[in-house]
Amino acid sequence: MVVVLAVIGILLGVAATYMGGVFGEKSLEEPMAKIQALARKAQRSAVSLGRESVLLIEPGGVRWYSAGDLGRGEVAAEYALPDEVSLLVRPWRSEKWREPGKGGYRWEFEPGGFCEPLSLRLERGGSYVEVDFHPLTGGVADERSSIQAAP
Repeated sequence: MVVVLAVIGILLGVAATYMGGVFGEKSLEEPMAKIQALARKAQRSAVSLGRESVLLIEPGGVRWYSAGDLGRGEVAAEYALPDEVSLLVRPWRSEKWREPGKGGYRWEFEPGGFCEPLSLRLERGGSYVEVDFHPLTGGVADERSSIQAAP
């Protein structure tokens, strides 16, 4: 009987660790998917309208300005990050991740569909998800992650 209880305890511990990792992954994967969707919309809008489209990346989230309306405050869509999730940017040819800073980081999508090759990183605790965006499509070129189990 004691052995059975010990085995059940071990299985529950393993399951709890696994579930912590799954929930930790979802807490970063879902926000990154929302940001990727905004990037696709910005790229498609720039191509279809024949005018620049901009994503303003800020510490608390991302705002999409269609047709380059950044100065007029006309937001086409926005996404606010969940609490405790931080967003970092790594511009093309940079080795360092950095916060978007005051005023945000302006990611432009040209009428031809081109955009700056950019990498974004979401962090929460010891976990992260990184995505490299392709300059021709605005879509994901590469993705990396490290998910730590919740304590």
